[in-house]
Amino acid sequence: MPLALSLPTLSDAYGNSEESLNAAIWSLGAKNLLEKGPSASLRGAVVSPHGGTRGDGVYAHHPPLPVWLMALPVALGGSEALARLLGLGCACVSLWLLWRVLGRHFDARAALVGLAAAALSVFALRYGRLFTTLTLATPLFLALVLLRKTGWRLPLIALLVLSSWDGVIAAACVLATSLSPRGRGMKGEGANEPEGSAALPGSTLLHASSPPHPGPLPRGEREAFFASLLVFTVSLAFVAWHLIDATHGVSELIWQFRWRAAGDEVTWAQWAEAQALYLGEGAGPLSLLALFAAPLLTRDRRHLVTLGLLAAPGVLMLLVFRQGAIKHAFWGYNLMLPVAYAAALVASRWPRAAWPVAAQAVLALGVAGYRLNHEHHQNALGALAKALPQRQPVIVLARGAFHPYVSWYAQSRPETVRQTAELAATTGATALVDTGYARELGCAVPGGAQWQIFDRATLESACARRLTAGPP
Repeated sequence: MPLALSLPTLSDAYGNSEESLNAAIWSLGAKNLLEKGPSASLRGAVVSPHGGTRGDGVYAHHPPLPVWLMALPVALGGSEALARLLGLGCACVSLWLLWRVLGRHFDARAALVGLAAAALSVFALRYGRLFTTLTLATPLFLALVLLRKTGWRLPLIALLVLSSWDGVIAAACVLATSLSPRGRGMKGEGANEPEGSAALPGSTLLHASSPPHPGPLPRGEREAFFASLLVFTVSLAFVAWHLIDATHGVSELIWQFRWRAAGDEVTWAQWAEAQALYLGEGAGPLSLLALFAAPLLTRDRRHLVTLGLLAAPGVLMLLVFRQGAIKHAFWGYNLMLPVAYAAALVASRWPRAAWPVAAQAVLALGVAGYRLNHEHHQNALGALAKALPQRQPVIVLARGAFHPYVSWYAQSRPETVRQTAELAATTGATALVDTGYARELGCAVPGGAQWQIFDRATLESACARRLTAGPP
């Protein structure tokens, strides 16, 4: 379903939509990585000719795996469709792995209801083609949940830490549950699970009555835990080195953390209001109701541990990085995992609960279609950016300051102008202008399309009265 909804606009240019801004910034990093080679300093943290977050082309406050993976579509020609297919691949693998998780705890019917709650959510339908840190970490997290008692756990832990801060949190949560007697008692985790653990006749829940393993970790499990902890520590140390090397110290990283954690004016009331809207739309109101009700519907410890484990990374991301949670509606993306588990749990108790999920899915399809159509119009800006002159500074007169698509298409650094008085400090001969915003500033730009390209002389003439009067 995410692929089906994305097909009509799969090849859209990069513009002002969330998924395009992410794809453009990771693509710029991948392009620099390919040009400089893997031995280059900063290892993919350079997004020049875009200015980066410090103004010097460095964008280094995320682990590097998204840039490394984006090197594949960039090396194959930089097709926008290929970059979106990378994101859709992550979404499809996530849904398949989610089906495996649900199938080990519920019968097929309840598991299918849970899967539908996730696959037909606005989170999956709208952001299925978004390739970024959160969407990359989600399939890796699910794979680790499934395979954490097999030899695959060590590379999966390393990949999670390299994928995102969400992945770091997810890997830490899995390690923490492996120390818990309740977590160690969870069944359905790959090669070590016993055979014959199917549900009893008349039961819709699997593994509902086995007690958790008491006592300290056995020697084999203790060795496996310390091996996992070592991989986690080494991977995190590499990420820290990568970022410190790129930013020439820790001060930039501390500032980035403080800003993304709280922002300048973010209150908990604003955070709660934003999450009510974002999660209500992204996961669906009925699914959220199921998520809150699920802990009350069962006393089985394995259900509670699994539900808590699936929810922990998403909840912690929303709490720790609340500035990002307010700014980005997809911040709670992987909360569709506990939502799916909760929906399956409810459906296992009340089979007719599948019908409200179906009604919610119809609504989600409509909302997601509307959002994707809006993104299509936002991305029309990228088609205009393709007409910009190459390798020359470009003035961008707009409200926002983040325009990596300009660097991607024009192969030059955008000079962002948000007040007409700032025009004098620019050097570009061509301007990409948000005409509605320009008119708010007092510039006499012609009507028509919201975004237009002007030469510098024409823009200065249109804004002459405001330039003389100073900023509003």
